[in-house]
Amino acid sequence: EGSIPIRSFSSSKILEATNNFDSSYLVAKGDGYEWHKGIIEEKPYLFKRFSDQLIREGRAAEIYNDIALSARMSNHNNFLKLFGCCLEFFLPVIVFENAGHGVLNDRGGLMVIDVEQPILPLSLRLKIAKEIADALAYLHMAFSKITIHRDVKPTNIFLDKNLTAKLSNLSLAETLPEGKSRITTIVSGTHTVTSIQSSLKTLR
Repeated sequence: EGSIPIRSFSSSKILEATNNFDSSYLVAKGDGYEWHKGIIEEKPYLFKRFSDQLIREGRAAEIYNDIALSARMSNHNNFLKLFGCCLEFFLPVIVFENAGHGVLNDRGGLMVIDVEQPILPLSLRLKIAKEIADALAYLHMAFSKITIHRDVKPTNIFLDKNLTAKLSNLSLAETLPEGKSRITTIVSGTHTVTSIQSSLKTLR
């Protein structure tokens, strides 16, 4: 339903583009994954590489959830666009558009590894908030089944070269049964931005 066709990338092209996932190509880190930048056939991409931590923790399904839902949401301008994936690695590597300005940090600026960055202007932060709200409204209402992101935070938001906000990381997203507007499930996400008062939460 609404998914875009995705391309298959070779492991050799990705390894060449990222210099074997060298740290100098690292853009950001998450819980069980890393973002690297690279160029294939003169086109810049972001590569989402997963750690075997997900296997050890029984979370491998998150990878395929991310691929499936990213393909569905990529038609919206405020989701990071999925181009394809590579299944030749131990765990799939997902290939996205390269958002030219990078990813937000949790202090209201842009993340540069090991470098403190200034806070973005208030007007831009408000613009980002509106665009992410538009993305979430699409996620909730564009399809017959409501999907809840479950991990909205600055480090899952990229800015492209035009400073347009791009929401990413649908690995924890939950799709509700058709006709349902809420479901009770285990709390997931980043502990600093989720409630610690309960281990169960009603999604709506």
